[in-house]
Amino acid sequence: MTDKCVDGVCELKERYDDVPPICYCFRLFRRDIEQEIKKTGKTTIPEFISAQVRAGNCRCKDVNPKGTCCLGDISKAVKEIKKEFSIDRGKGEGLCRYESPVTLEQILSEANKTGFKTTKLN
Repeated sequence: MTDKCVDGVCELKERYDDVPPICYCFRLFRRDIEQEIKKTGKTTIPEFISAQVRAGNCRCKDVNPKGTCCLGDISKAVKEIKKEFSIDRGKGEGLCRYESPVTLEQILSEANKTGFKTTKLN
Protein backbone atom coordinates (compact mmCIF):
# COMPACT_ATOMS: atom_id res chain seq x y z
CA MET A 1 0.00 0.00 0.00
CA THR A 2 1.26 3.45 -0.78
CA ASP A 3 0.24 6.84 0.51
CA LYS A 4 0.11 10.14 -1.31
CA CYS A 5 0.40 12.86 1.33
CA VAL A 6 -0.13 16.60 0.92
CA ASP A 7 0.11 18.91 3.93
CA GLY A 8 -0.15 15.97 6.34
CA VAL A 9 -3.35 14.56 4.78
CA CYS A 10 -2.83 11.20 3.14
CA GLU A 11 -4.76 9.60 0.35
CA LEU A 12 -4.58 5.84 0.80
CA LYS A 13 -4.18 3.39 -2.01
CA GLU A 14 -6.57 0.70 -0.85
CA ARG A 15 -5.50 -2.88 -0.40
CA TYR A 16 -8.79 -4.66 -1.14
CA ASP A 17 -9.86 -3.90 -4.70
CA ASP A 18 -10.35 -0.18 -4.05
CA VAL A 19 -12.75 -0.76 -1.15
CA PRO A 20 -12.35 2.14 1.28
CA PRO A 21 -11.07 1.35 4.77
CA ILE A 22 -13.49 1.34 7.65
CA CYS A 23 -10.75 2.92 9.79
CA TYR A 24 -8.48 5.32 7.96
CA CYS A 25 -6.18 6.01 10.93
CA PHE A 26 -5.04 2.40 11.28
CA ARG A 27 -5.83 1.15 7.76
CA LEU A 28 -8.41 -1.39 8.84
CA PHE A 29 -10.99 -2.77 6.45
CA ARG A 30 -14.31 -4.52 6.92
CA ARG A 31 -12.60 -7.63 5.59
CA ASP A 32 -10.17 -7.49 8.55
CA ILE A 33 -13.12 -7.68 10.95
CA GLU A 34 -14.72 -10.47 8.91
CA GLN A 35 -11.53 -12.52 8.87
CA GLU A 36 -11.00 -12.19 12.62
CA ILE A 37 -14.62 -13.13 13.37
CA LYS A 38 -14.44 -16.10 10.98
CA LYS A 39 -11.25 -17.29 12.65
CA THR A 40 -12.04 -16.66 16.32
CA GLY A 41 -15.77 -15.91 16.59
CA LYS A 42 -15.02 -12.40 17.87
CA THR A 43 -13.01 -9.31 17.05
CA THR A 44 -10.60 -7.20 19.07
CA ILE A 45 -10.59 -4.35 16.56
CA PRO A 46 -13.04 -2.07 18.46
CA GLU A 47 -10.98 -2.45 21.65
CA PHE A 48 -7.76 -1.77 19.73
CA ILE A 49 -9.16 1.42 18.19
CA SER A 50 -10.60 2.57 21.55
CA ALA A 51 -7.20 2.11 23.17
CA GLN A 52 -5.54 4.08 20.37
CA VAL A 53 -8.10 6.88 20.73
CA ARG A 54 -7.45 7.04 24.50
CA ALA A 55 -3.71 7.17 23.81
CA GLY A 56 -4.21 10.10 21.41
CA ASN A 57 -3.04 8.15 18.37
CA CYS A 58 -6.03 8.69 16.08
CA ARG A 59 -6.11 11.25 13.26
CA CYS A 60 -9.78 11.01 12.28
CA LYS A 61 -10.25 14.67 11.41
CA ASP A 62 -7.27 14.57 9.08
CA VAL A 63 -7.58 11.20 7.32
CA ASN A 64 -11.22 10.06 7.53
CA PRO A 65 -13.26 11.66 4.72
CA LYS A 66 -16.20 11.90 7.16
CA GLY A 67 -13.98 13.88 9.53
CA THR A 68 -15.25 11.81 12.44
CA CYS A 69 -14.12 8.83 14.50
CA CYS A 70 -14.76 5.45 12.88
CA LEU A 71 -15.87 3.64 16.06
CA GLY A 72 -19.55 4.02 15.20
CA ASP A 73 -18.95 2.50 11.77
CA ILE A 74 -16.82 -0.26 13.33
CA SER A 75 -19.53 -1.15 15.87
CA LYS A 76 -22.19 -1.24 13.16
CA ALA A 77 -20.00 -3.47 10.95
CA VAL A 78 -19.26 -5.86 13.84
CA LYS A 79 -22.99 -6.28 14.54
CA GLU A 80 -23.75 -6.86 10.85
CA ILE A 81 -20.92 -9.37 10.44
CA LYS A 82 -21.80 -11.29 13.59
CA LYS A 83 -25.39 -11.50 12.40
CA GLU A 84 -24.23 -12.72 8.99
CA PHE A 85 -22.11 -15.40 10.66
CA SER A 86 -24.83 -16.18 13.26
CA ILE A 87 -22.55 -15.38 16.22
CA ASP A 88 -25.16 -13.61 18.38
CA ARG A 89 -27.43 -16.61 18.95
CA GLY A 90 -27.79 -15.89 22.66
CA LYS A 91 -29.29 -12.50 21.86
CA GLY A 92 -31.88 -13.93 19.49
CA GLU A 93 -30.07 -12.66 16.40
CA GLY A 94 -28.79 -14.73 13.51
CA LEU A 95 -30.96 -17.75 14.28
CA CYS A 96 -31.66 -20.31 11.61
CA ARG A 97 -33.98 -18.88 8.98
CA TYR A 98 -35.52 -22.26 8.15
CA GLU A 99 -38.48 -23.77 9.87
CA SER A 100 -38.02 -27.28 11.22
CA PRO A 101 -37.11 -29.74 9.94
CA VAL A 102 -33.92 -28.47 8.26
CA THR A 103 -32.23 -30.76 5.79
CA LEU A 104 -28.51 -31.39 5.66
CA GLU A 105 -28.47 -29.96 2.14
CA GLN A 106 -29.91 -26.65 3.42
CA ILE A 107 -27.27 -26.43 6.14
CA LEU A 108 -24.42 -27.20 3.74
CA SER A 109 -25.78 -24.73 1.18
CA GLU A 110 -25.92 -21.91 3.75
CA ALA A 111 -22.47 -22.74 5.10
CA ASN A 112 -20.98 -22.71 1.60
CA LYS A 113 -22.58 -19.32 0.83
CA THR A 114 -20.73 -17.77 3.78
CA GLY A 115 -17.38 -19.10 2.61
CA PHE A 116 -17.06 -21.98 5.05
CA LYS A 117 -15.77 -25.12 3.42
CA THR A 118 -17.90 -28.13 4.20
CA THR A 119 -17.65 -31.81 3.49
CA LYS A 120 -20.53 -34.19 3.62
CA LEU A 121 -19.41 -37.27 5.55
CA ASN A 122 -20.86 -40.66 4.74
